[in-house]
Amino acid sequence: MALRKSLLARLQADHIDQSRDEENVLTEITSMTLGDQDRAAAIIEHQAVENWLLDPRAAALLVQGNGRRHDPRAPTSVACALLIHVFSKKLRFPTLYWYCGLHSSGSRGNPISMLKNLICQLISLSCCKCSVDDQTHLSTQDFEDLMRLFVRLIRRSSVNVPVVCVLDGISFYEARHQRKETSRLVDELADLAISDPSVLLLLVTSPLRTMYVAHQSHKAQRFTVAEIPYHVSGANQGLNLGLIIASTGRKVENNLGGSAGRR
Repeated sequence: MALRKSLLARLQADHIDQSRDEENVLTEITSMTLGDQDRAAAIIEHQAVENWLLDPRAAALLVQGNGRRHDPRAPTSVACALLIHVFSKKLRFPTLYWYCGLHSSGSRGNPISMLKNLICQLISLSCCKCSVDDQTHLSTQDFEDLMRLFVRLIRRSSVNVPVVCVLDGISFYEARHQRKETSRLVDELADLAISDPSVLLLLVTSPLRTMYVAHQSHKAQRFTVAEIPYHVSGANQGLNLGLIIASTGRKVENNLGGSAGRR
C-alpha cells in the first residue's frame, strides 16, 4: 500500500475520477438524436467490434467513426462508455480508459497527462503488482520512462483475463505538437496487444478520421479497423441499454471469462 501511494505521489498527475467521465458520457444518451443513438448501436454491433471481443487475432481495434462533427460526446464515445461499463462493472475486468475529447484543453489535454492518468488507474487496481524498481522510471517524468513503466505494469497485472484499455477520441490529440507522443503510446500498446492478447485488449476510437490510418500506413497493419459508414441505416429506434449491456456481457463472459480466457 505504501509503495502504491509513493508511486501515485511521484506521478504528480491530477488524478481524475474516470467513473464520472463514463457517467457523463452515458447521461448524454438522453439528449442524443435517435440517429446518433442508432450510430452508437451500429458501432457496438459492427463485425470488427465483435471480433475484438471474441478473437485474439483482433486484440487491437481502431474504430474510425467517420462522423459529422468532432464531438467529445460523439456516438463513438457512447459506444466506448457502454463497453467500459460491461468490462469494468459487469465482468470486473481490469479496465483503463481515457476520453481525450473531455480532456483536450488545459494541463490535462496532452498525451503525457493521458499516460500518467492511465498509470494512476493501473496502480490503483488491486491486480496491479508494483515493485520498488518501478520508482526508477519516475525519476525524470520522461515520456519514454513512463511508457516503459506502463508496459511493465500491464504485463504484471493481467491475471486470467487481459487488461482492457480504451482510448476514446484519439483524434483530439493529433495536433502537431502532440503527434509524436500520441503515436508512440498507441503504437506501443497496439504492439503489446497483438503480440500477447492474453495481456491486453486495446480499443482506440476517433469520432471523425484519425491520421494514423489515413497518413501512416504502417500503423494500419497493427490494427483491425472498423470503418463506420457516414450514413448508418437505422430505423431511429435508439439504444436499448439493458439489452446491449446484457448481450455484450454474455458474449465476453463466454469467450474471455471463465477458466482461461485468451490464455
